[in-house]
Amino acid sequence: MVFDPDNLMKSLAKNNPNFLFYPSSGFNHKNLFKMYYDYDIFILSDYFPRTHGERKKCFKEFRKSDSRLQLYRSTVRSRICRIGYKWVFLFFQDNNEVFERIREAGFKISCFVGVNDGCREGGNYECVNSPRWIEKVFTLFPEEGGLYITDHSPILNVLNVYPYSYDPIYREPYYPEFIFKNWRLKRIHSVYLSLFCSYSYVPGISTVLSLFTYPVAYKVTTHRYKCWKWISKTGILLTIEHDNIANHIDEIDGDIVSIRCFDLIQKLTPDIKAEVEVIYSDWRDNTTQRFTKRILQVAKERKWKIVGTTAYGNGMHEDIFSILDNWKEDYPEALRIFYLDSNDFSDIKYKMEEV
Repeated sequence: MVFDPDNLMKSLAKNNPNFLFYPSSGFNHKNLFKMYYDYDIFILSDYFPRTHGERKKCFKEFRKSDSRLQLYRSTVRSRICRIGYKWVFLFFQDNNEVFERIREAGFKISCFVGVNDGCREGGNYECVNSPRWIEKVFTLFPEEGGLYITDHSPILNVLNVYPYSYDPIYREPYYPEFIFKNWRLKRIHSVYLSLFCSYSYVPGISTVLSLFTYPVAYKVTTHRYKCWKWISKTGILLTIEHDNIANHIDEIDGDIVSIRCFDLIQKLTPDIKAEVEVIYSDWRDNTTQRFTKRILQVAKERKWKIVGTTAYGNGMHEDIFSILDNWKEDYPEALRIFYLDSNDFSDIKYKMEEV
């Protein structure tokens, strides 16, 4: 009987194993299997070797990763190994094809690794940290959530001044918390991060040299939208909403955001219809009083009934109420403020009604 790796995967998926998926993985994994005790199954894909000779050479390199690796079965486009009682699948295949094999087998992804993927190595042609890719991966996370490890992200770690540089000093810091579609990502410490690090430290120099940034880990769970509302004496509706502004962009007449946020909105909602006012100066320099007045003035000039923005004020937001109480213009009718950090606006939420 011809061996079919898909049948083996389907039989293993019935036991709901803890499962790690690493697309465009490369073949040098001296540290990966230190995660042995947390994951039952490792599935890796790499489309770089296209010939029998290249696959043979790459698998020989792969077997050096751990002396416990024992070949169980092989096909033209796969190598299945055992490491103790755990399973390791290595596919010489397009990441999208391997993802479909995973989905059809019925696996839930416990850990997704997007480190040094097709952007730098691994023989693929697309970034597995792109919004399109992580959206489909997150749909296969279990109900209790999963772990996401990455060293570069077009949404979590956007480029700053130099759009073609991967040097960490030219990138914005990673978000400590983020909301993507219907998922909440919270950055956590993981003992595994150093296992994926290809960095070298230069004595006397603090800069880390690498292809991307130091790997980070996020716990990914289902996001639960929350909203607080308050109405001013002049009838302006204020809402404080724990969500990504990109999820509501079509509900707003105009937005006032930072350049980083605008870049993010364009990535997540490329067909944006709302007007956008971009603040190019340092967003953190905007005090609550000054910035709230600026929002209202722009909305008045552009006749926006509903104006949206993101968190501002450096944790001090009391002045928003008095400014809205004294605003007597026809526009705006509503101010919607979106935030990502679950602890933000705690200084005024208690004065508002939770919807």
